[in-house]
Amino acid sequence: MMKLRNSMMTIAGLMLAMVANAQNFVLKGTVKGNVEGCTVMLQKYDIDKVSNLDSATIKNGEFVLKGDVNQPEQYQMVIDMNEPGVAEPDYQKIFASRIYIENKPMTYDVDLTGFPTEKDMSMITPVIKGSATQDTYQAYLDLMTPIQDKLHSLNDSINNCKVLAQRVALAKEAIQLMDDMRQQTSKFIQDHTSSLVAFDLLNESFSALPTPYTSAEIDEMMGWLKNDWSNSPQYPMLQAQSEMAKHTAVGNRFIDGTLLTPQGKQVKLSSLIKKGEYTMLEFWASWCHPCRQEIPHLKEVHEKYKDFNIISISVDERDEDWKKAMAKEGMNWTQLRNPEGFGGMVMGEYGINGIPACLILDKNGNFYKTNMRGAFLDAFLYDYYKR
Repeated sequence: MMKLRNSMMTIAGLMLAMVANAQNFVLKGTVKGNVEGCTVMLQKYDIDKVSNLDSATIKNGEFVLKGDVNQPEQYQMVIDMNEPGVAEPDYQKIFASRIYIENKPMTYDVDLTGFPTEKDMSMITPVIKGSATQDTYQAYLDLMTPIQDKLHSLNDSINNCKVLAQRVALAKEAIQLMDDMRQQTSKFIQDHTSSLVAFDLLNESFSALPTPYTSAEIDEMMGWLKNDWSNSPQYPMLQAQSEMAKHTAVGNRFIDGTLLTPQGKQVKLSSLIKKGEYTMLEFWASWCHPCRQEIPHLKEVHEKYKDFNIISISVDERDEDWKKAMAKEGMNWTQLRNPEGFGGMVMGEYGINGIPACLILDKNGNFYKTNMRGAFLDAFLYDYYKR
């Protein structure tokens, strides 16, 4: 009887241990602001889906999330301040921040007072403790914040400046700051090669296409993580992303493809690239509000620099939407449409999965500059044309 009792106690102990191991992290959070009853979620974003690790309701300004991860993983902490069950949520009322989860006790504290009416997401920094990987990420944020603050201030000055020469000077200063950010990020990756943070930062450097790097620079950057990550299940994904980034790497030849004219004729992109002139490939769509906001400036550029070759490539899937937008905006430079939308050459060859996006080709048809728009495009043109 004693042996049976001991066996039962042993089994019970094992079951308790299994239950304890099934939830290896407990994240306790506090949130200030008008958040009572709001939903909190730990979400992971994959290529084609969003999955929830856990969710909870905020009660008395507090919540608890539990779960298990095999290794440190990146998630998004999402706090939805919309009314429960609302048919069309207001995405401005959703606060999201990156968080690195580890199987340890963790805490998350954030003040959402005034969000989103008085403060936007960029002005709010949660305090997250208990994860060494999160500490590494916070060290990176601390490194970037002073540069980003200067960049935000410069962008405000650029937007308020009406004198071209002054706008160009401010834009050049901003470009230098962005170069500084890339250099600081590169150094941080090299100093933390074994951290998931370094892996994610490198992956993001290649994911923000088109890339500002050359193929040789991309290969060098991949070498930074090879020793620590080449045997990991994530590494093939990083390799694939780096190879896609090379498609539009600085110095490489533009990629040809067949597109449609407004008259419905098929045309090769190569037939419209003018040797001896700089060419701008601008990817846009009628439904893209930021794209439409850029058009008045492109019209000014087209009028001022007649020998600057602008080719707009729409990803509109509906021909009538494209033509209606062109007519309304008065876009009297070369207009083409990719009938496959983001499919075909846009995503498959150029790797572009978000718009607006633009590439500038040099006089020989090689990729030269990326995402030059607004005052940054003015700075490039001002230097080249001296006017």
